[in-house]
Amino acid sequence: MAALVGAFATTLALWWRDTSESGRGQVIDLSIYETLFWILGPQTLVYDQLGIVQGRSGNAAPFVAPRNAYQAKDGSWLGLSASAQSIAERVMRLIGRDDLVQQPWFRDNSGRVEHAPEMDAA
Repeated sequence: MAALVGAFATTLALWWRDTSESGRGQVIDLSIYETLFWILGPQTLVYDQLGIVQGRSGNAAPFVAPRNAYQAKDGSWLGLSASAQSIAERVMRLIGRDDLVQQPWFRDNSGRVEHAPEMDAA
């Protein structure tokens, strides 16, 4: 991960050098561990602050809903993560479940997480 982030940072620094008026590059400060913390998401912070070791959750995530692998009517599978309120609302309306959007618990992510099984079933 550090190499991937480093390659991207180098490309961006070269772009900056070539497109800025000064023609000067930038300093890249890259930590090996910070890239791993970024890709793990909140797991490290949850353990550090709450002492919770996250177990396996498959395609779902315990901190956002709806998020999972879903089978469409035609039998194909798709991965979906709708963590933003506006996206979650659009997804539910797209699949014809405007009734779920109208529920009081749907108004924030914590309510959606509590009702994730209901949304997964939809």
